[in-house]
Amino acid sequence: MKNIVGHHKQQEFFQTVQEQNTVFHAYCFVGPEHVGKRHVAYQFAAELLSCTPKQLMTHPDVMLVHRQKDKKTNKTKKHIDVDQLRELKHRLTQFSAMGGYKVAIIDNAHLMNTQAANALLKTLEEPGKQTCIMLVTHDEAALPKTILSRCQQIHFGFVPKNDILLLPVVAKLPQAEQEDIAALAKGRAGLAHSYANDAEAYESFKALIAGFHALKGKPLYQKFKQVEPLFGDKTDHIATREDLIDTLSVWMELLRDDLQGKGDLPPAQAVHVIDSLIQAKRLLTKNIHPRLLVEQVLLALP
Repeated sequence: MKNIVGHHKQQEFFQTVQEQNTVFHAYCFVGPEHVGKRHVAYQFAAELLSCTPKQLMTHPDVMLVHRQKDKKTNKTKKHIDVDQLRELKHRLTQFSAMGGYKVAIIDNAHLMNTQAANALLKTLEEPGKQTCIMLVTHDEAALPKTILSRCQQIHFGFVPKNDILLLPVVAKLPQAEQEDIAALAKGRAGLAHSYANDAEAYESFKALIAGFHALKGKPLYQKFKQVEPLFGDKTDHIATREDLIDTLSVWMELLRDDLQGKGDLPPAQAVHVIDSLIQAKRLLTKNIHPRLLVEQVLLALP
């Protein structure tokens, strides 16, 4: 397999199963967001099909499943729905167009609703020959145990800083910028790649960090005013909630320094804020109003 920075053991594993012809019918790629799980899945799929990762998008023996937008409203759907998994099952029962493997990659598999998960389970119980299904998730606890038990789990962790500095798009930058991006990414190689490749995303993330630090010590009414832009486009509530969850995740990462005694807050206060962030992120997946949840976080933040 092509060398993917930070995940050598996983790549060696997949190279071995290919060489020994012991490819399992289902794998679940588990680990934090933006560390490179999807990248490894695409690379393995490309190796199985003797093509490049880019060619997967149009390959007749590849099925890429992800949450879609509603055709009528153009709003992001809350779940991966059952029709998508039924279509997947149908296509996997057909003959391979190229005479080799049939590969499916289900991105953010934890977003399948119950019906979709049940449909996938039936497929996993009766896998066809030369079929490989890959689930990619950062929340395996949200997947039914019956599905996890039928997959080999491949675990991913944060990528060491020195490995992130080896990313080609990072290595070509001035050294000071390399160090800054590697520090900001905090072990997430996917984020480092995005920041190095997209100056706007890089500046936006730095502004997000500065904005969080600017909240500390402010009167409550000023905090409320400052976070107003977080509630975003009110026409697509699911997308807005997910953007907000991403922002709260960044806030949690920034509080690591406080936990280690390197920030502005005493560790005990940082723990209190982190607890409120965890609760807010969990409830954002329910029908609780986002503004109320963010206000609770701001109340906990000194």
